[in-house]
Amino acid sequence: MDRVVEVKFSKEARQTYCFKIKPDIEVEVNSLVCVFTKNGFSLARVVREVPNEEEFFELLLKATQWVVAVIDLTEHLYRSKRATNRKLAIKLLKEKQVEQEELASLKLLKGLDSETDKLIEVATNE
Repeated sequence: MDRVVEVKFSKEARQTYCFKIKPDIEVEVNSLVCVFTKNGFSLARVVREVPNEEEFFELLLKATQWVVAVIDLTEHLYRSKRATNRKLAIKLLKEKQVEQEELASLKLLKGLDSETDKLIEVATNE
């Protein structure tokens, strides 16, 4: 038997809409779903699944359109996190590169005089 879910089209929206959903489609509260409306396909968030009680049959009559699919963002979120981690790693590596270049240029001054040698020793922890 078909099921009924209530959805919102945006977080700020107060209005909910009822859509039919096939039994083999798994959804939970906050699932992102693709629904078919009179205006075509749209994305919405599941607010609740209507229990199979008195209210169910009333809302089943109101629900004239269908949830087409559940949108699985797992892979997208994984790729997004990897991209963020990659950017951070590159930033940290560039900072290390600058630090190493600065140390290398300081070491070029070594042997200039004893005061410079002491300063280089403090700066490079040698």
